[in-house]
Amino acid sequence: LPGMLAAGLGYVVFEGVGSWAGVTTGGFETLALPDYPTIRVPDLLWAVVVGVGLAVVVFGVRQLGQHVHGLSLRHARLAAPAAGLAVGTCALVFAGITGESPHLVLFSGESGSATVVENADSWGLTTLAVLLAMKAVAYSVSLGSLFRGGPVFPALFRGVATGVPRAEGPTREVS
Repeated sequence: LPGMLAAGLGYVVFEGVGSWAGVTTGGFETLALPDYPTIRVPDLLWAVVVGVGLAVVVFGVRQLGQHVHGLSLRHARLAAPAAGLAVGTCALVFAGITGESPHLVLFSGESGSATVVENADSWGLTTLAVLLAMKAVAYSVSLGSLFRGGPVFPALFRGVATGVPRAEGPTREVS
């Protein structure tokens, strides 16, 4: 029921009031994904493996977020600066290791998802793994320190970054 309510409200906002004067609809960037003509059994098996793996990662992200939240409550004056420093460090580590923009770690992922899809072939698995790890740690720290933001776009971003290496099926080679 909550999902259906959210979908209905989203439809009303984008279609029902989108043409009203002064109401803008900044939308999620449409990704240029390759055609996927049919579902194959190996793809379903990979989906299960990726789903279980991401469930473990999300559990770890949540646990780290709860730990950070406990620290934030005990050290309230230092919480925001320390969390900002930790998130910035994650972005700099990603940029230092990969040579890519630190903005992919710093921001929610709404606009960065297209960058990941466009560059996945040239980046390789190491860049994607470092991006996922740094994004997960940065999100955990932000979540635990009560930084402004929500879980939707970071979750979508992690899903895109995880699914990109297998976008053309399980037999695709990744450099």
